[in-house]
Amino acid sequence: DFKSTMDVLGKTDEDMGWHVDTDPFMNNELRVLEGESVLNAQGTCIAQGEVRNIVASKIPLRRGSEIVGLLGYFTDAEWAGDNTRSLMLDGFNRMSETDQLTGIPNLRGMMSSAVSYQESFEDNGPDFMCVIADVAGIDDYGKVECRSFVNRVIKVVARSLAKEWGVDGVVARVGGNRFAAIRQVLSENDATNKARSFREVVES
Repeated sequence: DFKSTMDVLGKTDEDMGWHVDTDPFMNNELRVLEGESVLNAQGTCIAQGEVRNIVASKIPLRRGSEIVGLLGYFTDAEWAGDNTRSLMLDGFNRMSETDQLTGIPNLRGMMSSAVSYQESFEDNGPDFMCVIADVAGIDDYGKVECRSFVNRVIKVVARSLAKEWGVDGVVARVGGNRFAAIRQVLSENDATNKARSFREVVES
């Protein structure tokens, strides 16, 4: 178990020792940082003392025309049976891509949408943005007796974001008090204004 986020913050999979064979994942990430999208790549990782088969996807994270990082997720291939290596079952996908508290997409759901935006962009489609923000002031309410209050706050923020951004964008709760959104933009100024309005909703 990790004592805090500092145990993993800023470290790669290789730094953590999660892979028996590090080259395939590292090479895929280098490809992504060059602008490619890597979808449903098969591999293995170590989890709870076992070598597990996984299916991993990664896409470039861009600021304007510059690639500044990558977004990715993986799924345990054995959870959904043999068919996982080709395509996840539709019902399994819908369930695993939805945040159970708020009903909006979770990180995996957002990544699925991000892949679609990225593929459209690579086909000379419209620019898009990704913005992330944390709900302010609820980190100290993580105790069990305060959980119902925190959950109410999270639900209110999710509803507000879905109303504000859900018409022409994708909103997701990507973990804890953190929300993210993807949306098409017309210009850098448009992206700046939309990012500001998103953060105002989340942080207010």
